[in-house]
Amino acid sequence: MTASRIKKSISTLFLVIVLLPNALAQSTKHNGSRGLTKVFTTSEINQLELLQTFFESQICTIDSITVEKCYAQYISSILKDTISGELDFNISFGKQQKIYEQLDSSLINEIWWFGEMRMSDTVGVFKYISLKRSGKYADFLKLLGKRDKIMWEYQRSALGEDFYAPSFVTGMVQTPTAFELSNPNVRLVLAIHFLTLNDFVNRMESF
Repeated sequence: MTASRIKKSISTLFLVIVLLPNALAQSTKHNGSRGLTKVFTTSEINQLELLQTFFESQICTIDSITVEKCYAQYISSILKDTISGELDFNISFGKQQKIYEQLDSSLINEIWWFGEMRMSDTVGVFKYISLKRSGKYADFLKLLGKRDKIMWEYQRSALGEDFYAPSFVTGMVQTPTAFELSNPNVRLVLAIHFLTLNDFVNRMESF
């Protein structure tokens, strides 16, 4: 896949995603959340909460009264960036990498895999991450999809095709409902989604 096609795919993806969120909210904690406890251990859930808390610390401001409003405002800002052509996730990749260091490698391997992308014959081959199509996180997405139509569409596309491929947005475009931002599990998925994209555009590591 060429770099231009990837950038086009990401822009299209954001145009779809930013139209979806609309909901209420609860806390960030996943105490007893169905789905997580069926797939992940207590230690892994604590690490996932660390990942989500970091994401929220990057996107939330003092003006964000509730966490769901915070997510909605962030996604709206991504829409504006997409329209202006100056996409900025406003997430410190350096701090994101520090969070990675606090996660067990086994958990990281349950969520992501490394691929390679050739930018050009002169620039070389670089690493990028994408969601794994199998493993605990994939199982978690599938479990959410059994109870939530939009999450079913999301996991089907995210796990069925390359994360950055145009086909990823197909199911999302046809989904009339919004993400249930009152559900901490859904917010976790969005956090991992945007952190994955932020990693992709900022990682400059040779393969």
